[in-house]
Amino acid sequence: MPNQSEQEYIPRKIVEELENGILKNETKEGFLTIINQLVNRDGIQGIILGCTELPMLIKNEDLTIHSLNTAEIHINKIVDTIFDTAL
Repeated sequence: MPNQSEQEYIPRKIVEELENGILKNETKEGFLTIINQLVNRDGIQGIILGCTELPMLIKNEDLTIHSLNTAEIHINKIVDTIFDTAL
């Protein structure tokens, strides 16, 4: 779990930047630094990109660990459900 300062940084950047379509390289680097600290400090093996805006900034190729993109998961399930219902 992110530490206190990381927990303050994450929502601030989401609300002030990402939700407004602002994608800054320095913010991306900040998020990647937090992820790398979690890998080194806590030994995490994967990360949940639980905010729909995060995949705009963080890509799979940016990471050395597995990521779960909740927006993509939800969209895929919706599409599957639509096609299952249509048949």
